[in-house]
Amino acid sequence: FRNIVFEESFQYFGGFVMNKVDSISPLPAREIHACWIGDSITQGSGSSFIHWNFAAQASQILGWDDPDIIGQGGTGYVAINAGQGTGTFGSHALDDIINPTVIVVAGGRNDVGQSAGVVQAAALSLFSRLRATYPGVPVIALAPWFSTAADVTAVGVEIAAAAAAAGIPYVDGIGETWTTGT
Repeated sequence: FRNIVFEESFQYFGGFVMNKVDSISPLPAREIHACWIGDSITQGSGSSFIHWNFAAQASQILGWDDPDIIGQGGTGYVAINAGQGTGTFGSHALDDIINPTVIVVAGGRNDVGQSAGVVQAAALSLFSRLRATYPGVPVIALAPWFSTAADVTAVGVEIAAAAAAAGIPYVDGIGETWTTGT
């Protein structure tokens, strides 16, 4: 008896060839329903296949089934995308979340240039609303992605402070050099 995990990226799949005595069965349900809230990077911008963005890939690796990915391009904790008529990524998230078992907030890159303290206040407000609306559901904040520029790092410092004030984990993928390719 052996387990083989088959992973695919929504490409054409022609099937398995098996012996007559072999069988295939689905993996047991993992029952972790993740909700990802964020900007265009969370949404899938830059991905070769929009449904295979970092949030979908992380969910699969972590064993989180059927994630809700609520990303809105051009938005942030403070930033809005006036061209799309949207508010901040947090302004609509509470309406879109359905029965989460974990919530991940990933963004901030579009908040570069905001006055000091504004991003921190907005992030703390969002984290507090999420914790009040979904008590007992873990909320995790991620650092802004794909840049070590001082202005992006400064936004990350504000998000980290808001996460600490809200009592939620903050994951600094840039500080941990997750995106350097090493």
